[in-house]
Amino acid sequence: MDNSNLNNYQNQLAPKSRWPKILIIILLLLIVAAAAAATLWQYGYLPGSDSKDINTNTMTDRITNQTNINQTVTATSPIDSDNDGLADAEEAQYGTDPQKADTDGDSYNDKQEIDSGHDPLVAYQETPIIKDCSTNIDCLIEAARICNPAKLNYSISLDMGPFGVIDTTKIYLELKKENNNCILYEKILAKEVKMSPEIREQALAAGVTEEQIAEQEKISTESTAFLIGKEMSCPFTDYNQIVDLLEKLETGTFSSTDGFPSEDCTGSLVDMTKNDVIL
Repeated sequence: MDNSNLNNYQNQLAPKSRWPKILIIILLLLIVAAAAAATLWQYGYLPGSDSKDINTNTMTDRITNQTNINQTVTATSPIDSDNDGLADAEEAQYGTDPQKADTDGDSYNDKQEIDSGHDPLVAYQETPIIKDCSTNIDCLIEAARICNPAKLNYSISLDMGPFGVIDTTKIYLELKKENNNCILYEKILAKEVKMSPEIREQALAAGVTEEQIAEQEKISTESTAFLIGKEMSCPFTDYNQIVDLLEKLETGTFSSTDGFPSEDCTGSLVDMTKNDVIL
């Protein structure tokens, strides 16, 4: 083959040998570009991609769910750091110390003081709030179970069988707390002596007049006037002893032999007796 024919032959073959290579290169570039675009789209760096939003929303949802869980736990299980019955949030409202069950140090925890009407920030001995039970002895009995300060005006009627009289004593009772003792304070307000119905009937049958009976009752009442104003305070370490005493007063089963332990009592009424103090 001469040179001219060789050149013509090479010119015919050249285009056929270059284009496949170019096409392969372009195809490879397209594949690389497509892979890069897919990667960018996946991570949200191309318009129309919402992957960032999806990831952000997922994280937001997780945070929101965790917040809801925390709120639920807080709502159902309030934190009570000092275990006094008041949640820390309530302590903040009352101004009490969430790390101390008894903020004012008076031996009553904060919840007890609030429930009983006391100031949890002021020691009981300083400004005691005394519950007024009026004439309701059940109120005083309930207060005595935990020695909550309370007061009562009460009438006790004792049938002095052998003497044929009924002795009625009006008293003032008050519960106080000092250190570990529950103090029962008593003061006599009034006394009255009446004939028992049985003795009255016998006296009338024997010819004694109503006027004579009334006069005798007046004399008997006046004979007990020296007790009016007398008072005493008795300490109890066992609150149940006070409860038992008050329940006997309520049921009418109290008698002069159910007196207070005079060896621990103080006051003018204690001097009336040596072993037992009568009401």
